[in-house]
Amino acid sequence: MADRFVYILALAAVRLVRLLPLNACFGLGRAVGAFLWFILPGYRRLARENLRIAFEGEMEPEQIRKLVFQHFTTLGANALSAIKIPSMSQEEIERVATIENLGLLQKNIAAGRPVVIAINHIGNWELYAQLVFKMPGVKFGTVYQALHNTFIDDLVNEDRRRLGVQTFDRKKGFQSAIAMLREPGILGVLEDQHSGDGGVWMPFFGRLCSTSPLAATLALRTNAAVIPVAIYTSGFAKWRVVVGKEIRWREDRPDQLTLDINKALEDQIRESPADWFWVHNRWKIPRPFLVNRAKRGIYLPPRATPPAAFRIVVRSPNWLGDAIMSVPATRAFKLGRPDARLSVLAPEKLVGFWRSVSDVDEVIGIDPGESVFSVAQKIHDRFDAAVLFPNSLRSSLEVRIARIRRRVGYGGHWRRWLLDHVISPIAQKQGAPPHQTLVY
Repeated sequence: MADRFVYILALAAVRLVRLLPLNACFGLGRAVGAFLWFILPGYRRLARENLRIAFEGEMEPEQIRKLVFQHFTTLGANALSAIKIPSMSQEEIERVATIENLGLLQKNIAAGRPVVIAINHIGNWELYAQLVFKMPGVKFGTVYQALHNTFIDDLVNEDRRRLGVQTFDRKKGFQSAIAMLREPGILGVLEDQHSGDGGVWMPFFGRLCSTSPLAATLALRTNAAVIPVAIYTSGFAKWRVVVGKEIRWREDRPDQLTLDINKALEDQIRESPADWFWVHNRWKIPRPFLVNRAKRGIYLPPRATPPAAFRIVVRSPNWLGDAIMSVPATRAFKLGRPDARLSVLAPEKLVGFWRSVSDVDEVIGIDPGESVFSVAQKIHDRFDAAVLFPNSLRSSLEVRIARIRRRVGYGGHWRRWLLDHVISPIAQKQGAPPHQTLVY
């Protein structure tokens, strides 16, 4: 019942937007984007953090703040325009959207070779369907992930299917998509989203993230050409659909193909940074934060620049004996991912001990009587993950105030709400409790 009600509201909104001229949709979308920028501080912070990761050392903080606002207004304009465009005639669309380098697609199809186009959330991505009109007689499809609300899902896909785009739900497998490619056809595959356990961990803008290998897998299965395509906002209610250069690949190096698609996406984003979907958590941290046992592994090409550091801070126990017993666990974090940089936050009396421990890159001292806020300031915005060996409320407050994204520890002393990954206690067997080294 709730799904149907949401669908009715969405359908009414779509019909209302389609009553407006395209220029009005674009202008109204900008205003809506500015309003969302104002009322959604969480997404504002996410976009700012993503831009910092991508352009650290290239953009000043003030440039990033301005780009975040520009992104929200551009995203709003493109979102409302995407709703409007399917109701327009082909002649009207061709007046506001141009397609560049279409011959690269036509050349492969004419030679009997299928094409996988690596698509993304840049600009008004609903314009990808316009490639269908430019290549009559060629089958065109896209892989998508179905929405939970089936009514909304049908609404989103209705226009695409009406235009001749075949849609393939990734949860139902890829045999139909492969069959269409082999005709030969053209298949669009989104390549710019976090892929969780199903992805290969590799650099994107120099930092490890989970990347979908789907485009590479389909290309290898069908001997398809891989061509990146992006859509840029070129003016007020104007767009450019740009077909990029073909990405060459070798059958024995599938992960390198996925990495090359990432590199092509980086170049596309740099051409128009405000157009990409920065409010998606592309560099999402897994639970808890280690990737050495990732299902599809990690790919770092030989002799490549090492990825940016994943910064881990371990809050040391407060007593020497406990600190000694926590050393094996602390060292294990350094082995948990190839990009790890390991710091230890410890009472001043233990600083000398921790500096003697191999694999620890930095030791940060806590002075006697130092306040929670003072400690938090020392580590503020410096780390991606924190591990708390003490069970105290204070230690969890330190890292929460410091705005560290992944905070891991046991849930004792009324602090579960301050952690975002609570470790379950070791089940105690009959007899002696587990040794403290195993607890750590």
